[in-house]
Amino acid sequence: MTPDIISSYVKFRSYQNPDSTWGYTIFVNSRPYMHYSRIHLKKYSSGFSSKKDADMVAELIVKMIQNGTLEPKLDEKTLDSLYLKMDRKK
Repeated sequence: MTPDIISSYVKFRSYQNPDSTWGYTIFVNSRPYMHYSRIHLKKYSSGFSSKKDADMVAELIVKMIQNGTLEPKLDEKTLDSLYLKMDRKK
């Protein structure tokens, strides 16, 4: 883990996509660090269905970064455990 991340300020901002779904951007020291307009698993076709869902996932990513995971990745099991409403690809 780099000292920059250890001592940094990590936050997120959710936003609404043009298709009315939600995404989020993670910021480290006020600079964009990660940007997700869509759910980041291949089997899902859109962004999050609500701001609440996007916020919940973004908060999890923030915690992972704060705990030292520089490139946090979520798997299907983790997302399923949050009970989010997500549209699967057809």
